[in-house]
Amino acid sequence: MTRSWRMFAGCGSIESRPFHRFGDERTVRFCGLEPVAVELTEDAEGGYYGWLPTGRDAPVMIQGHEGIFRMQSPDGFRSRVEHSDGEIVRMSCRAVD
Repeated sequence: MTRSWRMFAGCGSIESRPFHRFGDERTVRFCGLEPVAVELTEDAEGGYYGWLPTGRDAPVMIQGHEGIFRMQSPDGFRSRVEHSDGEIVRMSCRAVD
């Protein structure tokens, strides 16, 4: 079963990805961007990477570049995955109405 999540993102091309700064509307506005409603869908070939903590409903620390994503954890999230603290989710993203 493919999982998907709705949230908001800023729109603008960074490293060929159209969306960045994911979260709720307030978080996106805080970054100086106009929020756009988006849907992130689990996709093994997707261009976005996120961390889905155990027990949480949506991914966090979403990045459009794997290297930038892995830099957010000292060991690239390996120990957190091994300790069942969550999982790395690869996703595609599209704007929704």
